[in-house]
Amino acid sequence: MAEARTQAFDTDRGALVFTGDNREASTTIEERWTMGGVCHGGFLLALMVEALRHGLRHTRLVTVSGHFLAPVRPGEAKISVHMRREGKSASSVVGTLTQQARPHVTCTATFVDEALAEHPVSLLAGRPELPGACSCVELPTVLPGRRMAPIMNEVEVRLSTADAGWLDGAPSGMPRMAGWIRHRGGRELDDASLVLASDLLPPAVRNLGVSGWLPTIQLTVHIRSAPEGTWLAAAAESTAVSPRFLNDVVHLWDASGALVADAYQLRASRGRS
Repeated sequence: MAEARTQAFDTDRGALVFTGDNREASTTIEERWTMGGVCHGGFLLALMVEALRHGLRHTRLVTVSGHFLAPVRPGEAKISVHMRREGKSASSVVGTLTQQARPHVTCTATFVDEALAEHPVSLLAGRPELPGACSCVELPTVLPGRRMAPIMNEVEVRLSTADAGWLDGAPSGMPRMAGWIRHRGGRELDDASLVLASDLLPPAVRNLGVSGWLPTIQLTVHIRSAPEGTWLAAAAESTAVSPRFLNDVVHLWDASGALVADAYQLRASRGRS
């Protein structure tokens, strides 16, 4: 039997050190969670969810929305936590991630009772037809343009062959992206996994030939139900593109075929200083 691998996703999220009043957490963000030299937005949002959930009576995440004010680099960071409302069935919490006393990411999250979290969800478009993960194209740790992606050592992203041509300079011409996502090592999925995965597919406009850095400005994730298994089917589509901004709409399904999350991301069409 294969030996279970210690999951960096768990140890790094669990390394938060809280003050006595739980209003601030300190952490060190490892380089393994970077892409192109900056910390991955989905991981940062998952990390902040963990800080905001700490000590709450309601623990089931239903939505989180993050605004990315400046790139986060590997190293020390602090997350401040402010309760906005704690009701009978839900809690809303606001957080700010800072480096060197400068705010880099702000977010708001809502958590509910476990009993209120599960509900049937339908999506008119349905899950896309995908070949098996082993027949898809795995994203490498070095992406086009020699952009280093150490995060791909922690997660596995496999693109449908129909959407992977841009890796070799042959984009499909359609602003879509679909494939499979999982933690390396076979870790079971949870709500934080869904927050991370919502930002793991490449920008759909790669298949329009758009290259370069497309930094996230805002990312909102809605958790629809608790995921089952280890693999997620994922699909993304850019529905609005301008000279300065573009969006990605992402849907995630678990091994049972249930829609477990959807996300909406606004990106800058060119890097910000």
